[in-house]
Amino acid sequence: MGKRNRERRKVKQKHRRRSATGREHVGPDPGPDRAQILERLVISLSTAAAVATSQRAAELLEQSRGYERELDVAADLAVHEAIRAAWEHGWSPTDLHEIARRRVDADTARYLDEAIVLESRRYSVGTLHPRWRVALDDIAAAVGSSATAPQMRRWAASHSADECSVLTVVLQVLNLLGRIPAMEALLPLPGSHRQLAAVVDEVDEKMLSRVRALLAKAEATEFPDEAEALSAKAQALMVRHSLREAVADHDHGRPSVAAARRVWIDNPYVAAKVALVQAVAEANRCRTVWHKDLGCVVNVGADSDLDVVDLLTTSLLVQASRAMWSPDAGTTFVVSRVRSRFGCPSWSPTPPGSGSDSPQPVRRSPRNCNATTGCCPCWQRATAQSTRRSPGSSRKRSPARFRRTTPSAWGRGARRPTRRCSTSETRSRAE
Repeated sequence: MGKRNRERRKVKQKHRRRSATGREHVGPDPGPDRAQILERLVISLSTAAAVATSQRAAELLEQSRGYERELDVAADLAVHEAIRAAWEHGWSPTDLHEIARRRVDADTARYLDEAIVLESRRYSVGTLHPRWRVALDDIAAAVGSSATAPQMRRWAASHSADECSVLTVVLQVLNLLGRIPAMEALLPLPGSHRQLAAVVDEVDEKMLSRVRALLAKAEATEFPDEAEALSAKAQALMVRHSLREAVADHDHGRPSVAAARRVWIDNPYVAAKVALVQAVAEANRCRTVWHKDLGCVVNVGADSDLDVVDLLTTSLLVQASRAMWSPDAGTTFVVSRVRSRFGCPSWSPTPPGSGSDSPQPVRRSPRNCNATTGCCPCWQRATAQSTRRSPGSSRKRSPARFRRTTPSAWGRGARRPTRRCSTSETRSRAE
C-alpha cells in the first residue's frame, strides 16, 4: 500500500468519526425525557390518591399506557417520598405499622410494611437510632425477604393480582400517608443519628435478665396469685435498677433528660388497658397521655423508667388478655388488682357499647368491704347516685334481695345477711 492510499484512508476515518459524533449530538437525549415522565407520573399518583378507588386506578392506567415500567418506578418514588414525609412529621416505623393495621385492609398494610423496609435501605445502619433499628427488624421479620424493587410489579406477580388491583393498593397507601396528622418526633430522623459510645454494666444486664425471667413465669402460670407475686417481684427489682442508675447519673454529673414513647392499644376493652398502662406508669415515676383518636398512649419519663414501664406493661397486657377470656376473672378484676398493688386510684372501665372509651373513676370502698353483696352502705350510696333520676321520671327500685338485706330492714324483722361487712359504719347501724 502506497503512502497516498494510507493518507486517503486516514482522511476517510476522520470524516466518519466526525459524522458519527455529530449524529450523537443531534439525536434526542433519553435522560431528561424519562425524568420528566417519572415526575409527571409521581404527580399523577399523588393527585389520584385523594380518591383511592379502583375506578381512579383504571383511569390512571389508561393515561399511562405505554409507560408501564416508568409507572412502576414512579409508584416506588411516590410511596418512598410519602414515607419520608411521615418520618419528618414525627412518625416511626412502628407507628405507621400500627395505624395501618387500624385504618386499612391487610393487603394495604403489608404493602406499606414492605415499602418501609425498602425505604430504610437508603440509610446506613449507623445513622439509625437503636429503637428505630429494632422496629425495622420486627417489620422485616414479618415481611420476610420478599421486599424487592420495583415493588408494584413484584407485588402483582406474587399475589396474582392485575394491574388495576395493585395500583389501587398503592393509591390507598398514599391516601393513608397523606391523611395522618403530624406528631411530636420522639426519635431522630433516619440518617441523622450519631452513635455514641455506651458502657454496659454487667450487673444491670444480669438484673434485667432476672426481671425478664420473672415476667415470663408470670405470663406462663395459670394461677393469678402466683402471677401477681412474680410481677410484684419484677417490679421491685426494676425499681432497684432505676434507683441505681439514678445514683450513678448523679455521681457522674449526667443530667436527667425526659423522653417519651408510644404504646398502641388494641381492642377490645381499650379503657381497661389504658388504665393498666397508666397504673404502671404512675408507679414508676412516669406520666401518660391518651390519644383516643389514634389509639395510643404516650408515656413520658426518664429512659430507665420507660424501660421498666415497657417491660411490665407488655407482660401485664398479656396476662390481662388471658384473664379476659377466663370465666373466673375479667379485665376489670385484673386492672383493680394491678392498681391496688401499685397504690393507684381505683378505676372502672366503661362497658363496651356505652359510647365512651375513657376510664371512669369510681368510689373506693373501705377496706375488707364486701361491696358486691349489696349489704354495705358504701355500695348503697353508690347505687343511689347511679340510679338517681331527673324530676318527674319513674324511679327504678333496687332488687328485692338488696332491699331485704339493708340495715334499715333489720329492725323490721327482716332476715339478716349471711355475709356481714366488717366496716364500722355497718356495725354501728346493725347494733
